[in-house]
Amino acid sequence: FSRFNYDPIVSTFLDLIFQLRNDHRTTEHKHWNTLLDTSLFISQLNVIYPNLLTKYITTDIGELFQCIIDVMNNALSKQTLGYSTNVTEQVQNRKLTTFSLADLNKIFVEAEAQLYNKITLDNLDAQTSYIIQYIDLTWLLHHIQLGSIIKQMFSGQYLHAYCCNNCSHVRFRAEPFQILTLPVNKTSTTLEKIISQLTKVDIIDSISCSYCSNQIKNDQERKSRVTQQGTLLTTIAPTVSSLVNTHVQPSGQMLFSTPISTPITVTPSTITRNQSKIKCQTMIANFPSILCIQLKRFTYDRHSQTTTKLNTHIFIEPEKILDLSHIHYTTWLGLTNLSITIPSRYRLIAVCLHLSKDLSTLSINRTNSNHGHYVCLYRTDNSRWFLCDDERITEIQQIENVFRTSYVTENCYLLFYERFS
Repeated sequence: FSRFNYDPIVSTFLDLIFQLRNDHRTTEHKHWNTLLDTSLFISQLNVIYPNLLTKYITTDIGELFQCIIDVMNNALSKQTLGYSTNVTEQVQNRKLTTFSLADLNKIFVEAEAQLYNKITLDNLDAQTSYIIQYIDLTWLLHHIQLGSIIKQMFSGQYLHAYCCNNCSHVRFRAEPFQILTLPVNKTSTTLEKIISQLTKVDIIDSISCSYCSNQIKNDQERKSRVTQQGTLLTTIAPTVSSLVNTHVQPSGQMLFSTPISTPITVTPSTITRNQSKIKCQTMIANFPSILCIQLKRFTYDRHSQTTTKLNTHIFIEPEKILDLSHIHYTTWLGLTNLSITIPSRYRLIAVCLHLSKDLSTLSINRTNSNHGHYVCLYRTDNSRWFLCDDERITEIQQIENVFRTSYVTENCYLLFYERFS
């Protein structure tokens, strides 16, 4: 198909990419320093996102990447037919990939009905087929609606599981992502350890279990019928009751096999006294072809209206294969026969570094919250590493040594990994 059928911003963006790739096919990287004219692309992008790229403000590179993904996806969505290999190879029931949007929606409603208020920690294994079907459906529905090759390349899917301490009911929610955002604290660590924190169990106090709330409401209605006298019905005012913490799930049992299944209906709690806890755990339901990881180095203080950058040392091994099978839902469900077939191995292809003047903290006005300078370390097709700093491109001979320096460990911000079989 012709790219001239697309929105003009697509052609402009592709021209920039082609120029970069052609430059890297030359033998001497000294000849790569020709400046690319990005003014047309910037002007077209600013039509959609006014003031995203301006002369005196450094735009957050993560925000810029997400905006470009959204723009390109919207421009290409009408041209995309079918699913990419990345989408279909992660669907367990391949027959679903042949269904229309209407059919998928119909099956999705039926799958939700099968799972609604039926899954507990005790019967989780018996509901596995419905859980897998739900994940397949949410994954396909995400891509069949306004999907494009861009979305199919960069999109993954979270699996959020919620368990009530009181009744042990488990509810699920699927959530797509293009950027895997991971928190950073002040303790030096490795990227692998940060990723492993994604699946840690959190306790949520601000919501209550819809199943327990419905049970309490039904009990109240039955009590009102029992107390009926003559023709007058004594009505008991319905209340949103807090969860009663009658027992605590041992930590060893906590959602060790909890996948994403149906969108959880959580009820905001109006009573906090004696409220039971809701445990929440996040896993990966589907992996993207290109995984973008954003390390949350910036925190914003609304009171002082300042942004602080954490220069925590985060150690990354550029040549190490990143295996993410341990955070996939099949591993947590104990489905070893499925987990070994899921492509979950990645290699690093690029790192964007945020360089600031003050290498300890950055406290500035929010109007320019990400003041600083971005550079990029990237791998070419023939596995040569280069540092790109504006128009200056330098080949890096000992890449592992560079990744151990504070230049990288304190400033690595946006990471790109490519999945391979």
